[in-house]
Amino acid sequence: SSLFTQLRARSLSASLGRLQGAMPFPPRRRLGVLQAHVVASLQPPFKRIFVANRGEIACRIHRAAKALGMETVGIFTEEDRESLHRKVLDKTIQLPKGATPVAPYLDAETIA
Repeated sequence: SSLFTQLRARSLSASLGRLQGAMPFPPRRRLGVLQAHVVASLQPPFKRIFVANRGEIACRIHRAAKALGMETVGIFTEEDRESLHRKVLDKTIQLPKGATPVAPYLDAETIA
């Protein structure tokens, strides 16, 4: 898992520990139903998140963002128009065609 995921899990772990009066759980443990409800009821740090990934990673980011109450926005190229991440994200924006299928994803000016 990424450093951000680990840090977020530790932060949530500490918050839940204080809320429940118990020792914080390890960051790798899955949240129970009650704990997930408490986490989902916390104010998310952002209203909307830009997912700069494709495929399964983008779907996982979307699922986590939804659990925190955030909207997801992603990008795709013509070659990725039938990809799962395009169908799962809340909002998607098509990039213009590039020299290669990956080139548009690397053009920061076009994405901005």
